[in-house]
Amino acid sequence: MTIKSKFPVVAMLFFIATTCIWAAELEKFAQKIAATDRVVVSPNFVDGTSDKKSVSLTGEDATLVVRAVSAGKIDRLHYHNIFSVRVEFLQGTNVLGDILTDGTLFLADGTQYRDSSNVLSHLVQKLDSK
Repeated sequence: MTIKSKFPVVAMLFFIATTCIWAAELEKFAQKIAATDRVVVSPNFVDGTSDKKSVSLTGEDATLVVRAVSAGKIDRLHYHNIFSVRVEFLQGTNVLGDILTDGTLFLADGTQYRDSSNVLSHLVQKLDSK
């Protein structure tokens, strides 16, 4: 096998390996947030023109957010996004983890994922309407 014929094989193995690593990272994050009993949604930054607002979810609403994040799919594309909303996952007063989102994409532990359930999009809209 020549170097030219080995390249596609090596590239495919690299692609598979990185996909498995990212999937494992999201699975580990999902395990961290599995015990969530409250989700707090707030702006990622305050521009000084308005008071800081937030939305708190419990029960089935919080569980729905945990499921949506846990089912996220890796997104390798790079966008010029502003992840303007922070979603914190809490158990009592303990923060289990957090993500940044724009409603469609989210960052969990520094890796970008896509929410195809539209749950995060609804959260951003709920925060914006407050």
